[in-house]
Amino acid sequence: MPWQRAGRRGARTYTPTQLARYETLVAWKALAARQQLSVPWPLDAKYAILVDAYCADGRRGDFDNLLKTPGDACQARRRSKRFPGAPGVLWKNDHQIVDGRVRVYEGCEQPFARIHVAVVDGPLDAVTFAAPQRKGTP
Repeated sequence: MPWQRAGRRGARTYTPTQLARYETLVAWKALAARQQLSVPWPLDAKYAILVDAYCADGRRGDFDNLLKTPGDACQARRRSKRFPGAPGVLWKNDHQIVDGRVRVYEGCEQPFARIHVAVVDGPLDAVTFAAPQRKGTP
């Protein structure tokens, strides 16, 4: 699911519910993949991210939005009912991403994204996980 612009209620901004749910799903998938590593994952490094987006015909999001959603989903967040886990999933802030790439594959019956994150100039290789798209979303 591509990123969506935040909504406004008066002076307050909010993340649309559908996007917030999808970001939570991506965060849990990333956290599960991180926990499979044999060494601790550094939250304060620089990262490279590759998003392989498998989309239905004619249903794809903008390039930058396909990259922004996992970037936002995997950064530190305050604890809440929706995400009671670790405050940092893969990085403290998405400004730590120094290299990003999106590849789009069309014609997939079951749309999903495969996300590959690597530590730049670090001792670890990488973490890879898949996040299914919600039915009816690009």
